[in-house]
Amino acid sequence: QMAEVDADFTQVNTILEEFDKGNFKGGLASLRECVEKFEPESKAIPKALTFIGIVSDHLGKADDAIKAWEEAAQVMEKRGHNTPVSEDKYEKSPLSNYVLVCSKISNLCVEQANNGSGYRKKKRTVMYGPTLTASDEDEEKWKNEKLLKANLYNAKIVECFAEIPERRNLYRTKMADLYMKLKDTQKACDIYQQAHTEDPEEVKWLVKWADCLSQLGKKEEALQKLNQVLETAPSCVPALQLLLSHYKSAGDDVMAKQTQQKIRFYGWVPDFCTNLHYTPEIAAMVSEFLRDSGEEEGEDEVVDEEKEKEKEGEEEKEKEKDKEEQEVAKKNEKKEDKVPKNPMQIIQKLRERVDNASTEFLAAVCYHHYHGSLENAAFDALKDRAADDPFVSDMLFTLLENHGSVCTIKGVIDILATIKHPSALRVLLNLLPQDIQFYPMNVPKALAKLNDPEAIPALISCLQLPEEGAEESTEEKPKEDEGSDFDSDDEMFAEIGNDRLVDSSIETLASFSSSHAEARNALDRASRDLKRKNVRDKAHSVLYVVCGEEKSGKYLKETLKSSESLYYTAVHYLADNIKDVKETGQTLERKSE
Repeated sequence: QMAEVDADFTQVNTILEEFDKGNFKGGLASLRECVEKFEPESKAIPKALTFIGIVSDHLGKADDAIKAWEEAAQVMEKRGHNTPVSEDKYEKSPLSNYVLVCSKISNLCVEQANNGSGYRKKKRTVMYGPTLTASDEDEEKWKNEKLLKANLYNAKIVECFAEIPERRNLYRTKMADLYMKLKDTQKACDIYQQAHTEDPEEVKWLVKWADCLSQLGKKEEALQKLNQVLETAPSCVPALQLLLSHYKSAGDDVMAKQTQQKIRFYGWVPDFCTNLHYTPEIAAMVSEFLRDSGEEEGEDEVVDEEKEKEKEGEEEKEKEKDKEEQEVAKKNEKKEDKVPKNPMQIIQKLRERVDNASTEFLAAVCYHHYHGSLENAAFDALKDRAADDPFVSDMLFTLLENHGSVCTIKGVIDILATIKHPSALRVLLNLLPQDIQFYPMNVPKALAKLNDPEAIPALISCLQLPEEGAEESTEEKPKEDEGSDFDSDDEMFAEIGNDRLVDSSIETLASFSSSHAEARNALDRASRDLKRKNVRDKAHSVLYVVCGEEKSGKYLKETLKSSESLYYTAVHYLADNIKDVKETGQTLERKSE
């Protein structure tokens, strides 16, 4: 992004072309000569030094790279390139180059510290040799020096981002993490405290601050911070995990067990479910799903066995006292509030409730992709209430944006098509070209259910038909580029997905063929595609079954009587839609209404 306006830049760029040709050593020497002979105010010096560092790092000379980048940073600092700017000006400002160089120094120093002084990386090849230090103590000192230098440049970047809080906080986090590695917990604590002061709405700073306080032995203060987090963000799992550690170390088994249950609960509830709050009843329902999927074998044991034995005597004495209270509780317990004992019963119970929390629970089941009947039942329950409840429609689009599997997309678009949602066509047309993966989204089937003729041109496009007047498809598969990341399996799966999309699009076009000439014409053209048998046979099949086309019936009969067999997708379609079809040449009969 440095303006290349003078001869110095031209000379540097000419040298960089040598690197593209693989002449690294010669190019490095030339760049160093440039830095020495350029005038001190030359704008090309920072660029030359930056690339000296990049190439030195590539050649495995990490210390030379850091030295060059430090020189570049010093030059930029003298020229004021580290002056803070706003986000909208950052990318085109000299500051972006300064931050790039500082971050390269920091990242390489951390890489060295993590791997030790015997670590080398040359042209992407990693090597480990003897350490360059005399003892383990010296090696640890060497690593710490690298981490301190990394944080020196992280601190410079933090200062640069005075007007861009998000970027500043990113590097603050890096600084604090490195201080924790250096076992300087107090400095990390100070950083998180400062970040919280400047950004009190972001709970992660308070959580990290509490973690540092706990490690510093300030348990009560840490507990206060965690409770402060959970007052505003009760679903914050990192805070709950720290709280669990606190209760375990304090020997508070009851609170530890309750906190563990909350961690399970909020770990299962997706972030977008803002109405699904922790209660013992809903937590028990979540546990049933976790247990059914094998994610939870039972309650985590948080009670110390020795302590448990000591309590046995006291518990025996209290049993009689508790017995009467339990009887009263049983009498007051309402039957409808009992938690069902399996996930399918839970879904049935949720269907009876029509509120946002039950909708979100059903959406969470769909999000977690419980295969088969459970997932289908959850989608059916959402479908029943989607047409009349805008909240459900919004939740469906949220599911679509946060999907974790193709099955989630498939379930959502089926509902959108069924209820004829105003945005369904837009969503389906965007997804249609993408429905070529190994696992289908069934977009053409959803378009058939939506029954909007505006989908016809997109469906026709999926057929990849030859031009009007041509008798066969002339499209050829793209050739593999030499040196590409080509994988024969990718081609195979893509071909399977593409053929399936074509096949499904033909069926969907058939549903429009009786009332829209454009769809019928496309099927006729597909039936004349002499190059692709799968397209030709399927087109004739739907023309015969749906339109009663005599020419197609004749084609099918002749194909069956000949030694040539019908394409398997056409056979399956015919078998599903007419009374009798065999590849032995028997007469095809159109299925009656």
